[in-house]
Amino acid sequence: AAPRETTGGGPDAVGPEPRRLEVRSGTKTRYVDVDQIQRFYAADKYVLFNDARGDQHVLDDTLTQIELRLATQGFVRVHRRELIRLDAVVELSTHERATVATMANGERAQVSRRSVPRLRALLARRPPE
Repeated sequence: AAPRETTGGGPDAVGPEPRRLEVRSGTKTRYVDVDQIQRFYAADKYVLFNDARGDQHVLDDTLTQIELRLATQGFVRVHRRELIRLDAVVELSTHERATVATMANGERAQVSRRSVPRLRALLARRPPE
């Protein structure tokens, strides 16, 4: 399991939206470009994400706090436990009545039934890469 980490600039931070997250683990501080993160997800009482190297990080912030901070950077809440970067979605699929978004890095995010129509509409409006 990854060590528990904290992010700098909590929900009350003033200034422009973060382009990088400050991730602290013990005595070390790493800076992760938000553009390299494809998905934040909740597990138990933690919020996790994988960076571009595949390293997993555990955050102190809630998924709602992260959603509010990164909403203008293309992140969309698709499930109570899932926040995904819209431009990283490569496929939506349905398996046994559950919809899953597959990300460019291969991660899979569960999409709630209520979120499917909105997500499809957002993906249809996404400019080509």
